[in-house]
Amino acid sequence: MDVFKSTNAFLTTQFTDGANGGKDLIVTVNQNVTTDAGIQGALDQILAEGANIDNQKVLAAIGSENSGFVDVDTEGNKTLNATGVKATKEYLATPVTAGTYNMAYDSAELIANAIIQHNLEPKQGLGFWADVFYGYNETDTLYGDSGYSSDIYGGMLGVDFGFGEGARVGAALSIGSGDGDSEGSVSKYSTDTDFWGLSLYAGKDIGGLTFTADMSYLWLDNDIGGTVAGVSAAESIDSTVFSIGGRADWKAYEGDVMQVVPHVGIRWASIDVDDYRGLSMDEMNVIKMPVGVTVKGVFETASGWTVAPAVDFTAAPQIGDTDVETIVGDVDVIDNVYNASIGVSAGNDAMRFGLSYKYGFGNEGRSNNTFNLKASYLF
Repeated sequence: MDVFKSTNAFLTTQFTDGANGGKDLIVTVNQNVTTDAGIQGALDQILAEGANIDNQKVLAAIGSENSGFVDVDTEGNKTLNATGVKATKEYLATPVTAGTYNMAYDSAELIANAIIQHNLEPKQGLGFWADVFYGYNETDTLYGDSGYSSDIYGGMLGVDFGFGEGARVGAALSIGSGDGDSEGSVSKYSTDTDFWGLSLYAGKDIGGLTFTADMSYLWLDNDIGGTVAGVSAAESIDSTVFSIGGRADWKAYEGDVMQVVPHVGIRWASIDVDDYRGLSMDEMNVIKMPVGVTVKGVFETASGWTVAPAVDFTAAPQIGDTDVETIVGDVDVIDNVYNASIGVSAGNDAMRFGLSYKYGFGNEGRSNNTFNLKASYLF
């Protein structure tokens, strides 16, 4: 008869006959700790001898019979309760549930948005431009029961050359920071991010059509903080985003003071996040196909300035990956987003200024808020 019981739900103990008539204590993974196939399939790797000790400390805290995440029957058998299952899955998918993928994707979106706005402006001569952006994004229940929010702020400096009949090529550098927070059933994370990127872009006007394209590479340094079941989850991991997109705008109506411009585009972004404590997450390939329409006013002032207020509505269906495969199964990251924006720009032959606000909304309580302040000087 066993006289020793493990106090942790993830482990079982058994005495076997040993050498010289003694008994050996064998500790193994509890194959009945949960009916969740994702967790059960991961435990042999996580709890193996020599595996990452930090992961094992967190599971030891979750699996403790006094943690509140474990049920004990009359015979002393221990199983994870529903909250314990959620806590374990949230931790074993930390790079996702801490918001690292969303921070990378949202930062890349802010950069792409700034480039698109600039690339649609008049193309003439050698020019320098700058864009300062801020984004506040949140969602209620993106990762199962976890909410997520982030503040991202940064700026871009670019140089381009307009030539021929409405053609442009250029390059831009971006730099910024972000602060993210997520909170699940038991996990509570913060993610502080610094990023910088390089972008190349081009545009061409052909009659009533404007074609634009851009390509960006973004590097992010992420410091994850927080605790799970009272145990530190703090780590520093890097991530990258490679993004390429194209767009076509058609002046369907052009009057003296108003333009109606439908547009369609496609964008691919590849997001790669480093391993977290030996836990690897899949690369995410996001493909979206935004379709929308812009209504723009064009007014000339007596001093020679052109003022152009504009409103836009765009739907951005996701046709690529919307979740990340983790050791415990797929976890949602993004969904279809619908965007409404309003802005105004003003300029003369040499200088242009602009201010815009975009609001995006979608499933799971998704709410994105983006502000851009931009300026350019043309020689």
